Amino acid sequence: MKVLFKSRDPEAIAMHELAKTRSEFVFRRLAWLISKATGHGA
Repeated sequence: MKVLFKSRDPEAIAMHELAKTRSEFVFRRLAWLISKATGHGA
């Protein structure tokens, strides 16, 4: 999954960090359901 985050809002960095943190939390909790995941960093 690739998530693109674009904003002209000066608070965008904080929103980006929150979105990243929350998605990492969810994937850690659901890791036992995922047999294999591949991806690449941005």
